[in-house]
Amino acid sequence: DMMRKYGPQDRQLALETVASTIGIRETRRFEAEYRLTETDVLSGREFADTVARGSYRVDVHNPKGGGFIFKYLDGAMFTQTAQGIEWGRWRQPAARNPTFYNIPYRIMVSRRAPNLIMAGRMVAADKGAFGAIRVMINLNQLGEAAGVAAVIACQNRQPTKDIDPGELHKTMAAGGSLP
Repeated sequence: DMMRKYGPQDRQLALETVASTIGIRETRRFEAEYRLTETDVLSGREFADTVARGSYRVDVHNPKGGGFIFKYLDGAMFTQTAQGIEWGRWRQPAARNPTFYNIPYRIMVSRRAPNLIMAGRMVAADKGAFGAIRVMINLNQLGEAAGVAAVIACQNRQPTKDIDPGELHKTMAAGGSLP
């Protein structure tokens, strides 16, 4: 009805398809050497083993009243519930704000499974950090880092959890990706 009312008037509009399944936003996550936190993301914390960088806001479902909460790197916050929309701040304004956050390799590996690399939505992150890093551009970077790390581990005949972050960075940079 909205498309018919506000959309192009010179075309016949029809619903062509509807998703056959519900998209799952969150599921179980991997227990890794490190668990990325919302504080890490929002503060732009640096890591020696950074393999990806992102700027997508923290996007979590609002536990009070439904809807969602967006937290931005500049301290702004947007809350949407059934009662309406509210802009605010999750922290006071700062002289400098991070323009991106770092995602470390350690959220994908564990000593309990020394030759396993987890990339994608099962990486180790708390709810807030996951609300930011779960988007495709970030997961693409983590997938690339996992693939490069697997090659390095095979070449060096070592567990994936033990690869040198410096070698991972150098190899990724040589391939056109600079974490």
